[in-house]
Amino acid sequence: MSRDVAQQLRALFPTHERQLMELLAQREKEEQKRLKGLLRDKMREETKAIGALMRERIKELEKRLSEREKEQEGYQLALPGLEEERAQFQNDTEWMKRKLDHLREELEAEPERIKQRYALRGVRVFPLAVLYLMPRGML
Repeated sequence: MSRDVAQQLRALFPTHERQLMELLAQREKEEQKRLKGLLRDKMREETKAIGALMRERIKELEKRLSEREKEQEGYQLALPGLEEERAQFQNDTEWMKRKLDHLREELEAEPERIKQRYALRGVRVFPLAVLYLMPRGML
């Protein structure tokens, strides 16, 4: 390449660089918008799925606790000699109640944790190179 052509390209490069950076900034905004949309959709899907699972588990525990109350009335755990069984039954029931309370708390807190997990941390767009294509006659 002749020195004249090289000098002209060096002189034009700042203008080309500025235009390229403007295009890259625009592309970065578009990509950020696109990625935020994808992450938002995935976050909603996961929140919905996990919420459904947790609500299902809560219903199961509520049903089981209700059944245990009926069982407790029907059991003959008050009879002498069944202290160990009665204690185990009560321990199991208390565990279920604690688990139910914990699941209810988690049902409230989990959407925020999912939202944080799917937060877009950043988008980076940058040029790798600038290539000038010129006819052979200019070289």
